[in-house]
Amino acid sequence: MISLLAVYYLSYALLGAIPFLLSGYSSSTQVIVALAVLTAAYALLKIQEVFWYPWASEIIPEGQRGSFFGRLMITVTIVMMPFSYIAGRFLDRSHDTFGFMIVFGAAAVVGPLTGLAYMRIPDTRCSSDSQSQFHLKGLLDALNDTDFRKFLFFAISNAFATGICGPFTTVFMIETLHLPYTWIALFGILQSLFFIVFVVAWGYIVDKYGSRPILLLCSAPCIFLYSMWIFNAPGSFYLVPVVHALTGICSAGVGVALQNQLMGVSTGKRSVSCLSLYQTLTGIVGFIAPLLGGAIVSFYQDFHLNLLGYDMGKYQALFAAAGVISILPMLFIMRLKEPRGKPALYILRSMMVNPLKLAMHLFAFHRSFGEKERLNATVGLGSTGSPMVIGELINTLDDPIYFVRREAALALGRIGDRDAVMPLLAKLSDENANIQHEAAWALGSIRDGQSINPLLDCLRSPDPKLRGFSATALGEIGASVAIEPLLERLDLSSDTFETSCVANALSRLGYKKALWKTLEKLVSSDLPIVRRQLSVSLGDLLGEQGKFYRLLNREERVYGLEVKRLLSRMGRTINRRWKPKLGEATAGNAIEGFKRIEELYGEKKYPEALDEIVSVSNLLLGQEMHHYNPLQETVRRFLHELKDRNKQLGNRVYWEECLVSIYALSLLFEATQV
Repeated sequence: MISLLAVYYLSYALLGAIPFLLSGYSSSTQVIVALAVLTAAYALLKIQEVFWYPWASEIIPEGQRGSFFGRLMITVTIVMMPFSYIAGRFLDRSHDTFGFMIVFGAAAVVGPLTGLAYMRIPDTRCSSDSQSQFHLKGLLDALNDTDFRKFLFFAISNAFATGICGPFTTVFMIETLHLPYTWIALFGILQSLFFIVFVVAWGYIVDKYGSRPILLLCSAPCIFLYSMWIFNAPGSFYLVPVVHALTGICSAGVGVALQNQLMGVSTGKRSVSCLSLYQTLTGIVGFIAPLLGGAIVSFYQDFHLNLLGYDMGKYQALFAAAGVISILPMLFIMRLKEPRGKPALYILRSMMVNPLKLAMHLFAFHRSFGEKERLNATVGLGSTGSPMVIGELINTLDDPIYFVRREAALALGRIGDRDAVMPLLAKLSDENANIQHEAAWALGSIRDGQSINPLLDCLRSPDPKLRGFSATALGEIGASVAIEPLLERLDLSSDTFETSCVANALSRLGYKKALWKTLEKLVSSDLPIVRRQLSVSLGDLLGEQGKFYRLLNREERVYGLEVKRLLSRMGRTINRRWKPKLGEATAGNAIEGFKRIEELYGEKKYPEALDEIVSVSNLLLGQEMHHYNPLQETVRRFLHELKDRNKQLGNRVYWEECLVSIYALSLLFEATQV
């Protein structure tokens, strides 16, 4: 492998010396010799890669290859940037073939040093597995592998789309746009900078979510990138830096994911056969594609078209063809299956966050070792809201510090990724009860069906708080199988927190029969926080989810304002629409009843207000001009039971009960068709 690399780099010297060694020959002969040298060098490089990939797959563990290739590409790019700029400046000053010979000669001198670096890396033991040896039958076996075949078609079509116009972009900038080499080098550096910024991120994502979605996400923009070259002209090439920047981002993803995917589909069984096919076919396509691109340029030599004010020529025709051809890789990569990979749309949604904030918090997390630092880093990861930090948060669930584990569980619940379900289920039996509570809450936020049975088991826990959090989670998930166990807990519970959680869960499940038991619990409680929570559950059971909570929340901020609006609206409706059917007297009594309710509520005379509410409901339902419906009967029964149960306990009516009774009256009013 080292000797092949050395010969490959030495070929640069020969390439640069051709104009001098063959100075007596025609230009066409020199071009043919240069192509022959390039072909031989390209073949050597492809043969070397057949040995390099199995060797790299042996020394780089799976799951770390994306990050490794990201760091490797960054190192190469950083080293390359200053030398490409220096080469561009040198060529601008030399203006002759001697300058190119110097540049190629320098590459030939420095390139073989790569071999010295490889010699310092320990070699791996050769495998004795006969299935990894090369033989012709192995080529057919490799092609019969569905996953490898789809990947191979993607790689071939991608190499074709890239190769058909890739070499001609530089020619286009020199020949058509008349850009100096220095500018071209600066654009290359811009591309390299974006490459450096994104290659680590792509490597991290590849290790985390797989190669296929990254190949898909980074191949799709190429359709438009090739087309963007069309809309550039001398003196108007503002899209060139944009194309270079986007190319840096996309090429970083494809570069990392392609190598990782190749190792995944070619290592182990039939590895040599797979790699030989890959290198041979992509090498042939990579060689033919530029030749075809040159043929297209020659064919459209006299092509001219004005499109949107831009003069379209031979190179624009080539770029348009490349844009169409770049659709091919998409068709193949979409059909490739990756067992542990995530969908591309999932990753795209995961990336819809502040990338700088995400990178900063990930960096801080991986550099935090003290207790306080770990806690702050975990809080920071949760604040990103990105599923990309799920792996780190899952690992943090086992942190020795309780507060760190707690923040990790809460963050997993807020992010809501299903990959966290199994680790959170394991934490339902954590030695710390508070972690159990947070894990149950997080499972409810994620809403995955796998959590239902373990959460039902938690309803039998001796810890009332765990029973309460589990009940809330079951309500969030919408587990109808939990209705009977929840009713049992509502009947047996003596813990105020558990009672309110169970009532809330039943209301979220829409189980109307829980209304009466919840009413009983409300009337018997003297605790404001419990009454508040139970009244919200009753409001949800009576009407639309969340509607009563909005009323309660507004009343807490400005007492009496929302109730006044509610009662006034009902009074105006009776006065404008119902009076002809109800009669003057009945309509007047109903309107006066609304006014008395408003006055009594404003004076905080809640028992008297409840009596008036029941009287108005009886007045409205006592008329024969409308049709009855189940909601009317339910609300009327609710109001009467609320009044009767309070009388049994000494006629003590609290604000929450009065407010929910006014809300119930408004529901009855809306349901009444006069």
